[in-house]
Amino acid sequence: MIETLFLDADIILDLLAQRQPWFKDSATVFQKIQAGDFQGVTSVTIFANVFYILRKQLGHKDARQALVKLKSLLKIMVTSEASLEQALNSSFKDFEDAIQYYTAQNGGASLLLTRNIKDYKSEKLPVMTPAQFLESLNCH
Repeated sequence: MIETLFLDADIILDLLAQRQPWFKDSATVFQKIQAGDFQGVTSVTIFANVFYILRKQLGHKDARQALVKLKSLLKIMVTSEASLEQALNSSFKDFEDAIQYYTAQNGGASLLLTRNIKDYKSEKLPVMTPAQFLESLNCH
């Protein structure tokens, strides 16, 4: 069975805004998703957050076009009421991170990719940076 990678907003923004020095690792992750080596997923909340940030850099039209292309590569994992309850009752300092974590965990993701690993509590679902993930695959 193919592994499912839940992508946090920073990974997506690194790719779409070509943010350095992280662009290369994020692009490699997306190449692996596009090649069918992994399934890439994220949440509607992350799409909204990415659009909000990208539209300031690219403008409304280009940001929307970037998200249309992104949607062709990624599936959307639905945030359940149970995930929200877990986030509300969690010890996460960042509430949005808690929602993403429990959405990914309850949705069956194999791994959550973020550059912000310090804010995530890796209870059941492993959390890695793209660099750590690629190292684990011997791609670095």
